[in-house]
Amino acid sequence: MSEESRNEHGEKFFADESERLDNGDGSVRENVERLIASGQELIGAELEWAKLKASLMAVGVRNLLFFGTLAIIFLFAALTTLFIGIIIALAPIVGAAFATFIVGGVALIAALLLGLAARRAVRLIDPRSKPS
Repeated sequence: MSEESRNEHGEKFFADESERLDNGDGSVRENVERLIASGQELIGAELEWAKLKASLMAVGVRNLLFFGTLAIIFLFAALTTLFIGIIIALAPIVGAAFATFIVGGVALIAALLLGLAARRAVRLIDPRSKPS
């Protein structure tokens, strides 16, 4: 074994460079092989983590689509029921046809106003969008 000495910071110096690289744990080749194996193990663990995260996100998206679709279906059913109820309530007062036109007209005006509000919201997000 070669002679060792210390510098002003207390760090070891070795006269033989191979002894410094060896650290008494084996050869440099064994250290590099362990480093490569450790890196491969880390990559494998990271890939497994990414797969788990992706599968959890996929389950969340699936649930969002399923429950969102059900919510939209029930919303349309509720709005249809509401519109039919309003038509039935207005029919004795103004007649069935005119009640239908009133409810349909109000629904179209509401849809137009909501569409304009959505267009304005898009312009606030992206000021480059051109008004039409």
